[in-house]
Amino acid sequence: MGSSKKIKIFICVLVFSFLGCARIRAMVSPEKGDKESTYYFLLSELDTRRSDLPSALGNLNKAIERDPNQSYLLYKRASLHASVGEIKKAEADIQKALLLSPHHAPSLILLGKLYQSQEKWEEAIRTYRKALAEIPTNEEANALLIEAYVAQKDYRSAASQVRSWEKLSPDDVVPLFYEANLHQNFIKSSSAAIEDYQRILKMEPDNMKALMALTDIYISRKEDRKVLEVLKQMEALAPDDMTLKVKIALIYYEHKEYDRAIDKFKELLALHVNQDRVIYYMGVIFENLKRDPEALTEFEKVNAKSDFYKDSQLHRAFLNRRARKDDEAVKILETGIYNRPDTGAFYEYLSEIYRDHQNYPQAIEILKKGISKSRDKEILYYTLGVVYDMAGRFEEGITAMRSVLKINPQNAGALNYIGYSYADRGLHLEEAEGLVRKALTLKPDDGFITDSLGWVYFKKGDLERAEELVGRAYKAVPGEPTIGEHMGDIYLKKNNKSLARKYFQEATANLKKRETPAKPEEIERLKKKIEDTY
Repeated sequence: MGSSKKIKIFICVLVFSFLGCARIRAMVSPEKGDKESTYYFLLSELDTRRSDLPSALGNLNKAIERDPNQSYLLYKRASLHASVGEIKKAEADIQKALLLSPHHAPSLILLGKLYQSQEKWEEAIRTYRKALAEIPTNEEANALLIEAYVAQKDYRSAASQVRSWEKLSPDDVVPLFYEANLHQNFIKSSSAAIEDYQRILKMEPDNMKALMALTDIYISRKEDRKVLEVLKQMEALAPDDMTLKVKIALIYYEHKEYDRAIDKFKELLALHVNQDRVIYYMGVIFENLKRDPEALTEFEKVNAKSDFYKDSQLHRAFLNRRARKDDEAVKILETGIYNRPDTGAFYEYLSEIYRDHQNYPQAIEILKKGISKSRDKEILYYTLGVVYDMAGRFEEGITAMRSVLKINPQNAGALNYIGYSYADRGLHLEEAEGLVRKALTLKPDDGFITDSLGWVYFKKGDLERAEELVGRAYKAVPGEPTIGEHMGDIYLKKNNKSLARKYFQEATANLKKRETPAKPEEIERLKKKIEDTY
């Protein structure tokens, strides 16, 4: 994160959070003076309350014409000019006001803000110090001075100012918040920030802002147990806060304390009977525990209007497929399409079921329907390309992949797919290389794309470059049968039969380990290659 962005965050989080807390306020009426001037001043105040700034400024001008040496009137006009961005006019008025009343803290603070808006940081710092010399505990002046130091990346002076403020206001938590934010966001000492928030909590045990900040720090440090402790404190303060209970339940889940997670979600359901988010999480937990009937019961409760409907239906389909009930999974996905025809994931998963049953025409028909109705055209065209290829309709597959690139020219998957498909068939090798190189630029650490580029070189006859790239892919994606087979092909071509045999045998073993059963023709192909090494 850049320094200017950090400064903006500091301004938003700190200054605007605490400006409303300032104890020292400007006077609400001018000093004794011309009665007619006072009349126009009061009219100006009414105009300001109605947000009629032009009228407010007009009446204030009349008040100053009748009493030009009234410093407070000049201060008020400077404030109005500043509010509409007339910085030079505001500065001229406030300088006159300070000649008349050099110790007026609100005028000094306003002048500091005007300097700050022009990034005249040294002048702003000097002016805020003058204001604090008049009223050392003024929250606004302290906050703005700290902000100015931060803008100059003078974190030492900012910390020193915070400590001075703390000494003057030992019973006030506001300076401690500034110190904690300084440590957390700028000095980058999360340990010091934790100490600051703990000091705040000793003074105000129910300070939710400090508790939330502590939670964020512990999350960033991946100290889940401490996150849980703080969340429990917050839950005790806000027993009906559903978000807190969800966070607690999810931490239990991440630590595999499933019974506690389930109990917490059940507690939530007792408080909020129709909370689809909670029901969905319950289903996910049961699914991961392989308690499929209970998971299905929860997912079935989520109605079609819910934000969690899509994911719940997909989980239901998955669980039925896991139970080898593909017909039921199809019905669930068809219902999902009926209720949410623009949801691409339903078409994608439904086509996968038909594809796995080698019903390619039906899979293609489903995907075409999805493309016509869904906004998720990019992924559906990609899936269509894969299915066409599996169905032996190579050119139509390439056309579908090119449709992906029309939607998103930076889709690395489509670029790689076309490039590898051409290379594997020995077609358009120059174009194939260009496509795969572009994909690798987008995903430089992707082992599969690296393998594709190596395969292009293999087809071009550059075995040294092919060996280097496929070898790199082999290390990046260990156990991948296709990459292992490519290694064997390269060494066989180099007439290193013993090493080629090693890779072919390894690829065969890895293929048999796959969750999806290997096709007989794949095993037979590798078997033939192994025979060729003897």
